[in-house]
Amino acid sequence: MKNWLIKIAALITTVSLVSACGGGDDEPGTLAQEAQARGFTALVAAAEKAGLVATLNTGNGLTVFAPTDAAFAALATQLGFANASAMVNALPAPALANILTYHVLPARKSAAELSSGGSSQPTAYNFDGTAAALRISSSAGVKLTDAVLTQATVTVADVPASNGVIHAIDKVLVPPGVLTIVQMAQANPAFSTLVGAVSGAGLVPTLNGAGPLTVFAPVNDAFA
Repeated sequence: MKNWLIKIAALITTVSLVSACGGGDDEPGTLAQEAQARGFTALVAAAEKAGLVATLNTGNGLTVFAPTDAAFAALATQLGFANASAMVNALPAPALANILTYHVLPARKSAAELSSGGSSQPTAYNFDGTAAALRISSSAGVKLTDAVLTQATVTVADVPASNGVIHAIDKVLVPPGVLTIVQMAQANPAFSTLVGAVSGAGLVPTLNGAGPLTVFAPVNDAFA
């Protein structure tokens, strides 16, 4: 009995020491696992449909700008979908893949490195044969300007993952060459009057067509 008590005491001591040192439980998961654990539900759903979960689990040294669920919901509303789930379900997998890879830098960069790394950062999304870039400013927090000329702000920086880092952002970044002309205008609030005029004039099918088209788009202030 005494020997058993000694063994149990030793086991308890070992468990206590492991718990105090973290014991591996404090080790971050992969980018996909951390995104799931931290509530980026819409992002994970989009990644699953786009077939990018494996990349987020096995890719190494990546930076992911992760839009919150509220950010996905806001874009869904702008594009005329009922909610983020409806948008993810409606968009083709290749389009989702292009949108999501526009949120990935092929190098691990902390917020400090983003701030000091120059005003433009190439993403993992290729457009017209080159890496599409995000414009980055850090004069008032880290902000990213996308192809539709709207800004996303990093709201939570430097979330560690075993194979990279996550920065939460408050907007879905819109890449070039994925959405139609009408959708690009819908994604920028400065063109809301134009969108209403296009819809009222029955021109949505034309501007959603194959093109190619060039549109000179007056902003709301111009209409006013």
